[in-house]
Amino acid sequence: MLSKRLSFINFRVGKKDFTIKLSDSSKKGITFEVPRNSLMQTINFEIFDDLLIGNFMKTTLHGLNSLYDKDISLIIAKYADNGEAQSIDELEKYTKEYKRRAGREFLYENFLDNSTRIFNRLISSNRGSSVYRASKKIYYKIK
Repeated sequence: MLSKRLSFINFRVGKKDFTIKLSDSSKKGITFEVPRNSLMQTINFEIFDDLLIGNFMKTTLHGLNSLYDKDISLIIAKYADNGEAQSIDELEKYTKEYKRRAGREFLYENFLDNSTRIFNRLISSNRGSSVYRASKKIYYKIK
């Protein structure tokens, strides 16, 4: 799933780089600079999203604007870690089961996720603007 979106993922651990080449299609990638123990714990417990939300890993984006571009954060944290989907087939099964369990709520959450992504692309470049602040207030009232 990531190979369709990224060329590489690089882990910088103890000042050494460990690069996983995913494809030759672009020069987009991510470098995660992280302490070895933290990385190994998140791999062993499949909780990489904890590294993404924590403040002890440095993330460098190459050719990307954010981790939300091309659903990269969702693939890593939600689908792979939480959903245990490691392939396209597993992702389809996960999504089907998720939809079945969530029902109408799935449609609502999907709408919010897509709206947020669109909002971030179009408006969030200037977070200090009055349009951004007003839109954010409306969003949290709806949510």
